[in-house]
Amino acid sequence: MKKFCIVLWLVFLLTNCDKDADYDKTKAVSAFVQIDPLQIDKALEKVEMKLPPQKRNLFWSGSASLQNQSIENFEKNFSITERGFFKKVKEISFKKSSPLWFFYSGDIDDHFVFAPVIKNEKVFVLDTAGVLSAYDLVSEKKIWKSQIFKKSFLKNYHTPKISYADGKIFCIAGVNKIAAANQSDGKVLWSKEIAAIPVSTPVSDGKSLYVSTNDNKLYAFDAISGELLWVQAGIARPTAILGAADLVIYKDLVIASYSSGEIYAVNKKTGEPLWSQDLNINKATTSDFYLNDVDATPVVKDDVIYAIGNGGLMKAISIKDGNYLWKKQIAGITDFWLADEFLFVINNDNKLLAISRKTGGIKWISQLPHLKKEKKPQTKFIYSGLVMAGDKLLVSRADGELLIISPFDGKLEKTFEFGKKISHSPVVINNKIYLHAIGKYIIDLIEIE
Repeated sequence: MKKFCIVLWLVFLLTNCDKDADYDKTKAVSAFVQIDPLQIDKALEKVEMKLPPQKRNLFWSGSASLQNQSIENFEKNFSITERGFFKKVKEISFKKSSPLWFFYSGDIDDHFVFAPVIKNEKVFVLDTAGVLSAYDLVSEKKIWKSQIFKKSFLKNYHTPKISYADGKIFCIAGVNKIAAANQSDGKVLWSKEIAAIPVSTPVSDGKSLYVSTNDNKLYAFDAISGELLWVQAGIARPTAILGAADLVIYKDLVIASYSSGEIYAVNKKTGEPLWSQDLNINKATTSDFYLNDVDATPVVKDDVIYAIGNGGLMKAISIKDGNYLWKKQIAGITDFWLADEFLFVINNDNKLLAISRKTGGIKWISQLPHLKKEKKPQTKFIYSGLVMAGDKLLVSRADGELLIISPFDGKLEKTFEFGKKISHSPVVINNKIYLHAIGKYIIDLIEIE
């Protein structure tokens, strides 16, 4: 009788679900099993939060996660002055050579500029016209410029990303091409076309170059010649969110994150996958409205990888065998930061969390500004990333704001507005903060002392 009642109940549910009925996708909810709602871990209430010592940083490779492996707290003097935290804010304009570029540029929401490379008082930037330029940070003069990707007045490159290794600038721009340029003069050393579109910032250990593509494949090239070495394929699934996690090089591995919600540990010499982990808690695997992308770049310390996905899970994973040490029901797409024994993470509800990297317990939760207009989800603020500098958390927001937050309790101490679009974590070099920003008619490098 009990089984019969269950069957009748299931039939009732099925017959009352009209698959042809109209529905509003903006009101769709994720198919989560609520296993671990956010809550403060009482065991951490009396645990003292210790910050790592500040270290001066003189080089920015293009990836915040790779910088996090060597420095957890950048040197930055936040001496209070009459003007607030900073002595001065300067904007270095990267003017375009032709006004026609702006005529065809379209809506600013369709354009992105990402983290620059900074080395030896020089800044390297790739713009949406496919031009790689080098500037002297002291004199603010252009050193050289190089047309890396084919010039077109009718379209712009949407995802221009660069990185540096061993005297070379590696470039992608949202087309099926990857290029390497000489840092001294911008000359193209090699350029390769592949069967897919690179989406992650290319990263190199000096010998090989690695990049992931929009069809969930990991490519390895010889960094000097551009020769294709190997390709590793994950589960094919179209990328659903504009963005992609950077690859992480750690010892003999490359950590790749895919839009399927999976991360892979791959032997960087052979391309052999050693293990994979799924960051999805969502059960509606065929859903057309739930996105499982991994867009936040994993961070690694002491042979443990910390990763978060839009599919609902954050995990600490042993790099040796791929087993997870803990998992939390937290979804996010924003690059996060590791400092000493804590991870500082922004989830999809724009809550900033201090998470114990050993246990996954939450020490504090702070609600960041969430909606530009109350009760209008489409006005949700997008946070681009965060770093620790000068014993504070620096958080960049896509609409052109920089937030200064205490790492001890998540209290918002100061907000700075720049009025330009920012799509990367703050860059901290030699006691200064840099933001590569795009406005309606100009691309700037914002320098903050």
